[in-house]
Amino acid sequence: MSWLGHAGFRFTIHQEEKKHTLYIDPWFQNPKIPESEKEPKECDIVLVTHGHFDHITGAKDILAK
Repeated sequence: MSWLGHAGFRFTIHQEEKKHTLYIDPWFQNPKIPESEKEPKECDIVLVTHGHFDHITGAKDILAK
């Protein structure tokens, strides 16, 4: 698990031989996000807790990729 600043988290889940990446409330422009997390490389699931910009903005960025 990695904290992305504000309310965002990235989880990496290992299941047998597969690896899954899960984001919760991703906001990649927040001032607390570590530099290494600003450009997500892979994503399998995005969860958004509610529709405020600081919880949903990154979801559309990931899904566009």
